[in-house]
Amino acid sequence: MNDIRFNSAVVVAFLIISISSFAQDIHFSEFNNSPLLYNPAYSGRFEQTVRASLLRKTQYRSIAGGYTTNALDAQYKILGAYSDAFLGTGLFIYQDDAGKGQVKSFGALGSIAYHIVAGKKDLISAGFQVGFFRRSVDVNSLAWDSQYDGIQYDPSLDNRESYLAINAKTRVDLGLGVAWRHKRANKVDYDMGFAFKHTGQQQSPLLRGEDRLYMRQTYQFAKKKRYKYIDMRTDIMFQKQKRAHEIMLGVTMNYRLGEDSRYTGVNTSSSIGGGLYYRYRDGIHPFLVFEFKRMASLSVGYDLRTRKIKGAEGLTGGPEFCLTYLGAFDRKKMKIMGI
Repeated sequence: MNDIRFNSAVVVAFLIISISSFAQDIHFSEFNNSPLLYNPAYSGRFEQTVRASLLRKTQYRSIAGGYTTNALDAQYKILGAYSDAFLGTGLFIYQDDAGKGQVKSFGALGSIAYHIVAGKKDLISAGFQVGFFRRSVDVNSLAWDSQYDGIQYDPSLDNRESYLAINAKTRVDLGLGVAWRHKRANKVDYDMGFAFKHTGQQQSPLLRGEDRLYMRQTYQFAKKKRYKYIDMRTDIMFQKQKRAHEIMLGVTMNYRLGEDSRYTGVNTSSSIGGGLYYRYRDGIHPFLVFEFKRMASLSVGYDLRTRKIKGAEGLTGGPEFCLTYLGAFDRKKMKIMGI
């Protein structure tokens, strides 16, 4: 009976945390692999014409089954025929499963952004995002102390937990974002972006739940320096959601295998590299990445949490993978002009 009560308490606590906490507003440690999740202004903001990424992240396996997040980030660039301005479109779809209670979150976000190239050194972007979010809970697989008849566990008994709802809840989600990129003559690029999303809808499938998904603000800054064979990128991201906040710092280095053409501007070199992300007072995320001729890339990383979680045994972090395809209808348009 003690074991059943303990397991139920852990699962319920995990369930409540997963529903109401800031961390469950899904995110990936390598946030550059899922730009549409953070800022719709980044839709179409890449060198090629088409970009599609498959992402997977797992964590907290030692706590009631943990989290598993799968996502698709797809983008398409519509080039302007008579100007440097262009449109970027995007679709971000994700499925997040948490714990033995099967807290499932599904979302589909559509984005569109307008980009203006100013003076060949600046890129100004503004984006809009709309989508829907669905969350559900299934408590049939959980064990409760009220289902222990004094001799053995009987799942047919009433669990007496009427505050839990199995029905799903669906809501609409909106987001806005802006970004600015500046290219300097010494092969240094600066990138800044700001976005906010969510309009405060209730997100809890609990019958008595009053928690709301408060507006999330995201600030991003990046500096990229290109050397002869090495690309170095530094990232800072700050997110705020009501009283919760997150600070991410990252450094990435890629070594180019071969050279891009200095005369035609065509970029087809491969690269290998890696880096480290640091989540302030929470964990680190080392990763490796390989890019093949600017057409496909694979990134593999692992979250190592530095903050202990009460009741958790073993590693509370987990692996993260990203497979990306990059395509262009005209390979000659693959230039290092920063877009």
